[in-house]
This record gives sequence, structure tokens and C-alpha cells, in this order.
Amino acid sequence: MRQLILLFVLLLAFSTGQATTSDATLQQQVQVTQEPTQPSALEFVTPDGRFDLESMRQSGFNGTLDLVGLDVQHDPVASEPLVRFLNEDAPKEHPDDIYWSPLGSGMGGAMPVVCALTAYDGKLIVGGGFSTAGGVPANSIASWDGSSWSSIGGLGGSVAWPVLACAVYEDRLIVGGSFWSAGGVETNSIASWDGNNWFPLGSGMGDEPTIPAPAVQTLTVYDGKLIAGGDFTTAGGLVTDYIASWDGNSWSPLGSGMSSGVEALTLYDGKLIAGGYFTTAGGVVADYIASWNGSSWSPLGSGMNNSVRCLTVYNGKLIVGGAFTTAGGMVANYIVSWDGSSWFPLGSGMNYHVYDLTVYDGSLMAGGGFTIVGSVEANYVVAWTKGDTCCIPPSVGDLDQGGGDLGFNYDGADLSLLINGLFIDPLNGWDGICLDEADVDFSSERPVVDPLTVDGADLSELIDALFIAPTHYLKNCDGTDNW
Repeated sequence: MRQLILLFVLLLAFSTGQATTSDATLQQQVQVTQEPTQPSALEFVTPDGRFDLESMRQSGFNGTLDLVGLDVQHDPVASEPLVRFLNEDAPKEHPDDIYWSPLGSGMGGAMPVVCALTAYDGKLIVGGGFSTAGGVPANSIASWDGSSWSSIGGLGGSVAWPVLACAVYEDRLIVGGSFWSAGGVETNSIASWDGNNWFPLGSGMGDEPTIPAPAVQTLTVYDGKLIAGGDFTTAGGLVTDYIASWDGNSWSPLGSGMSSGVEALTLYDGKLIAGGYFTTAGGVVADYIASWNGSSWSPLGSGMNNSVRCLTVYNGKLIVGGAFTTAGGMVANYIVSWDGSSWFPLGSGMNYHVYDLTVYDGSLMAGGGFTIVGSVEANYVVAWTKGDTCCIPPSVGDLDQGGGDLGFNYDGADLSLLINGLFIDPLNGWDGICLDEADVDFSSERPVVDPLTVDGADLSELIDALFIAPTHYLKNCDGTDNW
């Protein structure tokens, strides 16, 4: 009401005391004062994120839309704007990273699951149990060129039954799974595609076609050879026991193989790493994980207490995921890292199995059946980012708290008190992130030289001296951060 009265007084003053002011100017001033509220773009956006131009025209609005809380991107498929909610800040280097985008209409069929991904001939290759891709008939395998789906081999020329693994070897696409033919050619669980036709790799896996076929679960390339792991016990007519190599002409076993199925393969530190359901490899005890150096199998420490489902390499360490809850005798809930000699946890792990791992944009990505990671809610997929190289760097500064004599020997309890005493004050230059994570409860004492004055370098040396046992470590201080 006060605004209306003020407006009336101003208009009256202008009309009586400002003869030089034109009626047109007064009308413009009134219009500016009464300008309508800027509408949100959401008023003209369809449920699938498209601008409804007809609705905008019918509204009669002519001006700038309010885009607060929204992000407008270009859809390369439809060649039109796409509006999304901006619920969180994306990295400025990759502003589209917070969004999932569908690939056409996706997969269909009685079992429309995706089990394997790779890149070949500039296209994304997808394998699984689906029967259509983007509405196109594609039995278990298809390619995506960035805008549309295509079957591989044409209608009736794809594989039968699920594709579980994909790789590229000698410029050919290799697919493995639980099928016995591809493009009408008998292949027995593994086949190659040269861009035009399907070919078998020898006689494939198994002695004869069975339903289901003995599955190839995982593929990789090591020492110039294609390595296949899975549920099969023969390859090319030879006994191979769950793992075999293909040199382009014939199959060969890797030692005496495993005692049970192989689920995952990768390369680490110049060796082939295999994980799965086995408890021996080459006749050697190797609980669920083992390494192959080209001639023999070896365990990785004391292994796990349950199966390994996936492997990758991240920041120089082997990352392992699966159904286990211990590794090397220590707690490691479904995910763990290996540095070549010892196992280390990644935080407190997950609350359920990890099924797949990869590295993207500097982060370790994990997918599985979990819903909680550490203390964070994370439904089925999560990223782990490497932090600083050490929680307590030598350059942390002078940490002398008055030079009090703490004794000539420190044990685990002393060190815990020392850490809490020195780092409880943020002014010491450390945020105390590891206070509650220190596992330093040793039963015996270890001497420390000159305990009267302790600075950052001294403390680092102290930690190096005490943490010589792989079962005693500073959690989250091995160069990693949290999920």
C-alpha cells in the first residue's frame, strides 16, 4: 500500500511540477515499475527436459527466463537444448560429469542386462543378455556409434546366449560368454569379429556343445597372448582348468590352472593377476587370487576369505573387489588394495559385494550391490579419489610441546597419546584427520632417539620405525582419501 501511495505522489508531482516531462516518459516509468515477475524456465519444460516452444509462445511472455537451479545443455542426438536440474556443483573442468545420459532407448528383451563393455573400431561395444538395442534386433551384442545402435553381424548374425566379456586382440574384437555359435558359426563360448564376419578360436571351450556352454567370464591380453578365464576346464581340446592362453593359432594351459572358476583378470607389476572362486593355482595354495609370471603361479599374501569378482590398477596399486571381508588376515570389506607385498584397506569398505572396478578421470570407480560406503550412502556406484601422499608430512613444522620428557621408549599407547597431544590443536598445522584412525596398539616397546623434541620429520621417522608390520598401519594415510 505504501508503495502505491508513493507511486501516486510521484506521478502527481511529475504532472504538476515537471512540465518538461512527457506523457510518454511517465508511461515508461510506470511500466518499468510494474514489470512482471521473471518466470522460471521450468514453466516451459516438458517432463523429459525439452523446451516446449509452443507453450512459451501461447503464454505471451517475451523476455529472459529464470534458469536458477537448472542447466541447459545441447543434446547432440536431437540437436536441441536439454534442461536438467543442477542439484550439485560439477567440476569446472568437466561440467557435464554429474549427469547420466541414456544411449538411445537402451536394451530390451527377456533379460536386458549389460555384462561387458569395450571400444572397437571407434564404437562402443556392449555385450550381455539383451535381444534388442535401441529397438534394433541384436542378440547379446551391439555397437553404439554415438547416435544409434547396430547389431554386430546383422540380423541373425549375432551370438546366441549371453556375452560376458569383450576385448580387442590383434585388431579383432573378441567376445566370450556362454554361447555356442556366432553368426551361424560354431564357436563354443568364444569368438572373434574382424569387422565383417565371425570366426571361432580353434575349437573353443568345452569338449562338445552343452546347454549352458562353459562360460568365458573374463578376457585380457598378456605377453602378446589373449588370456581367457571362466568356468571351462578345456580349451582347444586341452585340459586348461579355468584359464587358458591363445597365441593366434592355438590354445595352451597356464601351468596346471586353478581349482575353480576365474572371474577377473588384469596386469600388475608385469604379471598376470587372476581372481575368482579358486583356492589353489598351479597346485599352490592361493585363496581366491594369484599371479602368473609367465611360467608359474604364486599367491598374493594369504589371499582372501571369499571370492574375487573384479580387478583394476589405480595409482600404482592393484585394487581388488569381491565377496570377501578379509584380505591378508585383516578386515577388508569387499574392496582392498595390494602394493606388491602387502594388503591395505580402502577406508572401511562397503556393506556388500563389489562386482566391477575401473578408473575414470583420476578416480577409482566401484560398482556392486552395496548401499553404504564407509559412512556414506552410495547406491551401487561410487568414486574414490587419491588424496595427499601422507597425512603427516615431514614439513608439518615444529611440534615441540614444551620439550617435556616422554620417556626413552614409546609403545603403541605412547604414540597414540603423542599424536593426540601434538595434533589436538589446529594451530599445529594439521587437521587431525587421522586421530581416530590410528591403529598403533603394539605389545612391545621400540626405542626412539632424542624424544625430548619432536618435530614433523621426527614424527615421520617414528612412524616409519614403528609401522614395520603390515598388520599395523595408519588407516587412510597410504595416499588415499575417502569415498
